[in-house]
Amino acid sequence: MHLDLSKERVLRFHLGAVIAIHVVNVATLWMRYLADDFRFRQTFVDFFSVSSEGKLPTWFSGLALVACGAVLAVIALDRFRARDSSRFHWGLLSGIFFYISFDEVTHVHEEIGPVFGNALGTTGFLAGWVVPGMIVLSVVGVIYFRFLLTLPRRSRTLFITAAAIYIGGALGMELVGSIYQENFPRDIGYGIIATIEEVGEMFGIVVFLYALLDHVEREIGSTITIGLRSSTTPG
Repeated sequence: MHLDLSKERVLRFHLGAVIAIHVVNVATLWMRYLADDFRFRQTFVDFFSVSSEGKLPTWFSGLALVACGAVLAVIALDRFRARDSSRFHWGLLSGIFFYISFDEVTHVHEEIGPVFGNALGTTGFLAGWVVPGMIVLSVVGVIYFRFLLTLPRRSRTLFITAAAIYIGGALGMELVGSIYQENFPRDIGYGIIATIEEVGEMFGIVVFLYALLDHVEREIGSTITIGLRSSTTPG
């Protein structure tokens, strides 16, 4: 038995999941900010809410990031076998995505962000992990600039598009949300901003996963399959 992880199937599944998660999130916004308290209200919000790091959206993003890291590892292994000069870039990128997945589930950046913010002396909407995130992003950008230029045009365009969507959500809307918090309470407006942030992050991940599978198909010449062997005992 073989599970074919073709880019079209993966894209359809993940887009459908993202849309479903955010449709349900509309209900959590109403429950959290507008509705009166009722039984199981908080349980529903804690599980499904996008704007308050609900369990289902968080684990979906975490698993999608793991999938990206796994496909990157497949590409890195292929490049190592070919002794290609880009093999270390692919390998490092795989490690980065596995870490981002871990961070997505454990929220490490939210815990250590204020520590870096205090060390850097940043306050207001630049406090927390925004400035450290920009610094890390700049370093990664420098490391991978020449690597991006060596990629086929289609892969380069898809990678940059995915990064722009993800970073626009993760850092861009985080900055907008911080500014909003400086001037307004955590009301439904903040919930909408946080929702847009998560939409950007999730769609960015989906586009990148599609881009990776497209790269594997075009440059390695195959789709990724998971094989399951079964043995039969003669009767």
